[in-house]
Amino acid sequence: TVTDWLWRAGQHGKAVQEALLCQERLDLGQVQADELCVRVRGGHVWLATVMTVASRMLLRGAVRETLR
Repeated sequence: TVTDWLWRAGQHGKAVQEALLCQERLDLGQVQADELCVRVRGGHVWLATVMTVASRMLLRGAVRETLR
């Protein structure tokens, strides 16, 4: 159930991003990009995010797992 909710929330977020951010030119002001790496058994998990500073609106996020 939780996995289904997470998947549906991700699909909704993607649709909102495409409708609001990808179709218009927005004045985002200052934008901040961050990266986080967490060591897990057998490899690493990387999380990258890009957001506006003033509103803290998440513009983009990506997760990648690297295994040894």
